[in-house]
Amino acid sequence: MITSTKYKQLEDGTIIIEFPTKFPATNGPDGLLRMGPSKYAIKRNWWSKVIKELDIPPAPNPCILMSARFFAKQPLDADSAVSATKMPMDALVHAGVLESDDLDHVVDNVARQYKVATIKEEKTIIVLRPVLATDPTQRSEWPY
Repeated sequence: MITSTKYKQLEDGTIIIEFPTKFPATNGPDGLLRMGPSKYAIKRNWWSKVIKELDIPPAPNPCILMSARFFAKQPLDADSAVSATKMPMDALVHAGVLESDDLDHVVDNVARQYKVATIKEEKTIIVLRPVLATDPTQRSEWPY
């Protein structure tokens, strides 16, 4: 395995993946806005390779993607926290774990952040949870 990335699958089909890094968000010196398409593709492809080596089964379809970003220095604002899920989500699609990242396959994208004491503790956890028929986040059941 390339990194200490690991995963586990729960009985209900939920997949939990722990990446030993924070992923880039919109801004910052290595942010998505400053990263050209070729640099983005290189990084996404690298993470796709890591994911493929884990032999993760296909994600539940549809699913809810939940992200937990563990940071040591400064939290992101809400829109940047969600943007930090772009690269791992694209890598999961590229690796074949997610069939697609459209709204029919990923019906919700929830981003959380947690403070840790040191940079060494920084990581990202991605959870791909099945959507249940009674789940209020399923878009077809929303009243608007």
